[in-house]
Amino acid sequence: MIGVPYNIDGSESRLTGLAVSFGLGLCERYGLPVDQVDERLTSMEARMMLTEQRRTGQRRRKIRREDIDSLSAKLIAEAWLREN
Repeated sequence: MIGVPYNIDGSESRLTGLAVSFGLGLCERYGLPVDQVDERLTSMEARMMLTEQRRTGQRRRKIRREDIDSLSAKLIAEAWLREN
């Protein structure tokens, strides 16, 4: 499963084609299906969740890009699991 970035309006972003090509490459290399998940808004949702955790004291550490990316990946995986 890979996250595919689209623009907010559903059109392809500059990274959409690269993500799809990467998924196809994985499929060809390993002979396994690779599902694509729309990752629109996951970074924004992750940032909002982490900001709320800091506001409520659940999180003390400064929010880093790596934290947002990690939580975004989790949100993408959860969306895939819900759909499958």
